[in-house]
Amino acid sequence: MIGISTDMRYHYWSILDILAATVLVLSLLGAAWRRRERSLPWSLAGVAGVVLAGVLARLLDVRAPVV
Repeated sequence: MIGISTDMRYHYWSILDILAATVLVLSLLGAAWRRRERSLPWSLAGVAGVVLAGVLARLLDVRAPVV
């Protein structure tokens, strides 16, 4: 793909932030999972939905209209 901001250097810091946040929150997620909190599966489903939409958009090369 050719375009503005397609190089890895533009995405590196976002990816690094996501990985760092996952490491920091992992123990809290484990504790919530052991307590069987009702909101956790819905939260995880929401995150999975957003990630799935992003992956599908990337794989199918979907482009949003720019207004």
